Amino acid sequence: MIGTSENVKKGSILAAMFVLPACLVAVAFSQHSSTETSGDEGRIRRVVREAKARGDTEVALSPPIPLPTGVSSVDEVVALYSIVIVEPVQTLVSLADPDAIETWCKLKVLEWLVRQKMTDDEPRIPSALLPVPKDELVVVHSGGKAIIDGVTVTEQSYDNLSFKTSRKYLLFVLLSRRAQYADLAAGSSSAFLVRPDDTLEPLTRLSYPLVDDVRRVSGGVLSVFREAVRSRLDVECTPSLNTVRT
Repeated sequence: MIGTSENVKKGSILAAMFVLPACLVAVAFSQHSSTETSGDEGRIRRVVREAKARGDTEVALSPPIPLPTGVSSVDEVVALYSIVIVEPVQTLVSLADPDAIETWCKLKVLEWLVRQKMTDDEPRIPSALLPVPKDELVVVHSGGKAIIDGVTVTEQSYDNLSFKTSRKYLLFVLLSRRAQYADLAAGSSSAFLVRPDDTLEPLTRLSYPLVDDVRRVSGGVLSVFREAVRSRLDVECTPSLNTVRT
């Protein structure tokens, strides 16, 4: 694969900066959904306390603004990240971060198109999602809905990203060391719905260079995209004619 460990590490840091604020939660897309809480008061519990003081039973938090990752082409994704087709199977709404609602999603891996050689450090996965089988991944994004002390708190995202069960998605991700956890490589522009007719629909409603490049190389068709990825992998694996032989 093209790139160095330093480039991958930089990509992982940027991806982590982007993925958490870049998604809208699908709070309960499976019957296994649950909620974790933290005892530390922060932004979330302060908002709840203020809502109760006003007599409110519902409160909505403004969506955070995502930061760009710099990943803008299919070539970059093939070189430094992993490409996988998945289906959501479980979700966990977490309040472990006192300042934000997070949603952890467990995804069934249906197909690997690219699997990176270099991997990033793995965060702590909530115990309710463990164990993670070899054919599954866990991702986390900010946003979600939780009932705290009788107050329904909803935190949305800038780009309204959500995953639903019984649907397939094409994702560009950065894998953890044990390939159990994955960060989206470029936030919401890393996720595409795979329709039954094999077409790809970006989940983002906004315009991103990476989404445009996927359309350019695939025409919005998964089978065409798969072949485009394979051709790039073949080029990477082909020795250069300028290689000095001894």
